[in-house]
Amino acid sequence: MDSKSAVMSIIAIKPQSIGELLNRLPFAPPTIYEAVRDLEEKNLLRRKDALVLVADGFKAKKIADIHILSLSHGIDPEFIMKESTLSIWKTLEVERGYKDVKDLTGYSLVTIKNIISHLVEIGLVKFMRRKPVIAVRKDDHPINKELQMLFSREENGETYHYPGTIPFKENYVTPDELQKILFNRIGEGISVKNTGFLVKNGKGTVSIMESTDEVPSLEELFLKKLLTTEGIEDLCIKILKTGELDLEGLLELSVEKKMTSVVGCYLDILKDIDQEIVSDEIIEKFFGLSQMEKKRTFLKQERSYGKSGWERKYEKKWNIDLYLDLDAIRHGVRSA
Repeated sequence: MDSKSAVMSIIAIKPQSIGELLNRLPFAPPTIYEAVRDLEEKNLLRRKDALVLVADGFKAKKIADIHILSLSHGIDPEFIMKESTLSIWKTLEVERGYKDVKDLTGYSLVTIKNIISHLVEIGLVKFMRRKPVIAVRKDDHPINKELQMLFSREENGETYHYPGTIPFKENYVTPDELQKILFNRIGEGISVKNTGFLVKNGKGTVSIMESTDEVPSLEELFLKKLLTTEGIEDLCIKILKTGELDLEGLLELSVEKKMTSVVGCYLDILKDIDQEIVSDEIIEKFFGLSQMEKKRTFLKQERSYGKSGWERKYEKKWNIDLYLDLDAIRHGVRSA
């Protein structure tokens, strides 16, 4: 293990003073000073008072985790974190032979054979075939999982900023991306939906993060919000007003989800409030495709409030049992 890996490993386990590093690591003082300085320049370490600590941010903390995990598996983290090892490791997400890896990385066959053989020896890679050699990563290995998270391409999580009275941005991101955000943007106003976690930034704005396996499209988000009181009375209206909603795509998705009558009825109500919000042509398309659907209740959670009489027109047309607050919807249209 080289000096930088040794310094990173011991700091990952516990913050140390420079004096402790000099006393406890088997390297000459100039070598340790240089290692600390280099890791600081790479934003992997930082100093606080007399201590050297792992730097803030996702990358630094994830690399620290990989050093500890490597040690716990009896693996030298220097080998894992070498540029040549990582370049070759990245190519093995699918089954490849030595020549394939050479074409992708530019390393010599000798280097490739040595590195892949050692990756197999320590359990991160397996041979699928030996003559000719075909190798692939073992993605269930804990170190591979950490490396994948470190080097995975950042997901383009969708952010929807609703203008007007609501001072937040709503973000739909994958769990891996949310972990990065929590490390890298903790200084901002952040809330993680359904967890109760909320931190403020003093500016009055909050980014709401919702963890999801797949980031929804704007049309998928519209349908999801349409099943909530908040969505019907505010957010869905604002989404429509952005002009970015693909109404033909929404129609296809509504058919797939058997929500054509619900969406069509909602759009019909909005159009009667504001003629510019959606075209007659779109309403007719929804109406035509809604005839095959069974009768639905829209919105179930509002049933306890009863009805006011205005609903009959839409219930008859769309074959829906309707429970909505028309005044709240009108207010949402005016304020959007």
